Amino acid sequence: DLITIGREQPASRLALAVPFMGKDVPSPAAEFAQPDVLIAMTIVAYNYEGLRQSDVRGVIRQLKQQLHFQAGPVKDRPANRTFEDWVESACKQKRVERNVLTLELTQLGDEREMDKIFHLLKDSQSVISYHLLNMAFPQTMHQQKQKISASGQELGSDILFGRRAGFSGTPSNL
Repeated sequence: DLITIGREQPASRLALAVPFMGKDVPSPAAEFAQPDVLIAMTIVAYNYEGLRQSDVRGVIRQLKQQLHFQAGPVKDRPANRTFEDWVESACKQKRVERNVLTLELTQLGDEREMDKIFHLLKDSQSVISYHLLNMAFPQTMHQQKQKISASGQELGSDILFGRRAGFSGTPSNL
């Protein structure tokens, strides 16, 4: 069942594009693929498919948290201005009248309102960029302080190990 499988997957498999070998079979090396390719494929995938409901809900949750901690009149707070710009732009692009509440009045538990917001913002380039830059990539793209690597010659020499059993197919003079 996909829900159970999703819980066992690393966060990067749920938020980033993953190269697949076949139906429901990710490439064994996908988790360690080139970061630039993974980033590019993820951007293309989100631009092509749009955001998922859980992505939009996460973006709204984050904006509401920011709104709560920002000072000044609600209409002038950066989180509110960001949300209003997204809604105005999406309404203009889709040629529809605004039918969503303000960020301050939006309740994450109101499924009807969240559904309206999802359908309005799921294809918005600004919201997709915000999601990728502030949520998906920071949560999943980790840079290690040290890179561990060794060539076949180093693995077969005395540099790393004093004793070794040998490698199948490897000439013994290495």
